[in-house]
Amino acid sequence: MRPEGCEHDLVRALASMPFLDRQEMTTVTGWFRATVYEAVERLGAEGLCASVLHAADPLPPARRFHLTAMGLARLAEEEDRPLEALLRERPLSAQWRRSLMERFDVLPSMYHLASILTGVAYPIRFRWYRSTSLDAAVYCPTAEPSGSYGRG
Repeated sequence: MRPEGCEHDLVRALASMPFLDRQEMTTVTGWFRATVYEAVERLGAEGLCASVLHAADPLPPARRFHLTAMGLARLAEEEDRPLEALLRERPLSAQWRRSLMERFDVLPSMYHLASILTGVAYPIRFRWYRSTSLDAAVYCPTAEPSGSYGRG
């Protein structure tokens, strides 16, 4: 059985969207702000995530979080997947981290846009690309005939 709850959702969000800040984690996961802030503190205390301070005009400085090696191991265990597969499929490797750091001034704008979209369509999926003309894409759920949203 896979674990559920805020911490699990945050680990999964950071696996897809490294360097989220806490407010962005709140919007993309749908958890309450206080719950996310407490869970991020626990993840940090357990050594599962770490942060870097980043400032980009006009936004105020923010702590941006990423999974540590222990966090990656936990994710692999929770998803019952080999770590190597996760490193191939998601932006988690050292090479990916360097690539995202090179785009660090654009990253907050991309995540801010994704956060805004969660108010229109939830849940969203976010994907970084390595070798295409696109840097990233946000996938929104598609509307079903009944008017409800399905997972897209």
